Amino acid sequence: MATTWEGDRARKGSAPSLSGLHLGTTLADKFSSLHNRPTTESAGNNRDDRSLELKHAGDSTATDLKTLDFPARSEFLLATGVYWIPLYEILEERGFEVLLVNARDVHNVRGRKSDVSDCEWLRELHSVRLLRASFRPAAAIVPLRSYLRQRATLVEEAATRIQRMQKALTEMNLKLHTVLTDLTGQTGLKIVRSILNGERDAERLAAHRDHRCHASHAEIAAALTGNYRAEHLFALRQNFAAYEFLLQQITECDAAIEKQLSELAAQQPPPSTALLAPRRKTSSKHQPHFDIRSPLQRLTGGGDLSQIDSIGPQAALQIVAEIGTDMRRWPTEKHFTSCLRWRPTTRSPADACSALGLHRPPIGPRSFCAAVR
Repeated sequence: MATTWEGDRARKGSAPSLSGLHLGTTLADKFSSLHNRPTTESAGNNRDDRSLELKHAGDSTATDLKTLDFPARSEFLLATGVYWIPLYEILEERGFEVLLVNARDVHNVRGRKSDVSDCEWLRELHSVRLLRASFRPAAAIVPLRSYLRQRATLVEEAATRIQRMQKALTEMNLKLHTVLTDLTGQTGLKIVRSILNGERDAERLAAHRDHRCHASHAEIAAALTGNYRAEHLFALRQNFAAYEFLLQQITECDAAIEKQLSELAAQQPPPSTALLAPRRKTSSKHQPHFDIRSPLQRLTGGGDLSQIDSIGPQAALQIVAEIGTDMRRWPTEKHFTSCLRWRPTTRSPADACSALGLHRPPIGPRSFCAAVR
């Protein structure tokens, strides 16, 4: 169903048309479920005739979107939630120049609040190149970024399940947090499994103590004298099962990340320099259990980001997945650090961390930019 609205229809405050420099633009606004394209009359050089044809595409499937007719080679999408993603990916695959526009940059325009007038105004701005595109990495890097973001979500959900297990234990007066640093360590998991299997004797539960545990056998036994109620055991069992399921999903996600990283690295020539020894031999608990540094060094053209202070292999992988390897997207390192909010500050480290919502001081920008070049 297609409907035509005349751009020069009678309305208050109609702005004069601008002299077009970038003709033949298209807007697809998935939030308002409108696909806006110029008609034959407006696709010409007469910018005074701004008639627009708007097609409803709110219920389109991926197959339907691939069959849409986009006459222009330059498209722009309004970033609203995640609704723009399928259309953006399809247009990018078909070789279009796609600009992802932040709605915050244009939402303060007065007197243009309807979907139709917004489409006309944004198209007019894009025709004279006044719309600023939001950053999005190269298409080859996007799958790696999606896998890593999914993994981060799973790790956060696993941490939530650990907290709920701790809550259930506390409600049963089991003070494991006073004698164990990590509930999901070897000692903690063995004790939880034994409790779920029906063991209630504190001495037998304390026998699962690992030799590296700082608390003594007597201290652990004293912390395991509790009130085992059925409803709290039920909550403990469900959260423990959810935690183990999330660990399995994290392992599957690691396999997908390893495969994607290897495929990206295989497309680059081998590095000319040998891989340096790791700066840190210890690894975090939820770090991926595969070699990150070797394929990442090949992907970045021989640079080892893990040699930078405060950046380990996992952090280096996350940085590359978020920004890609093409540093030409930023004219200087100042533009880059401004985009990532890593600008140097004259504040003290404590004040800077408080203002940026960080727990540690910002990373030095110059050393990072030198490593990725």
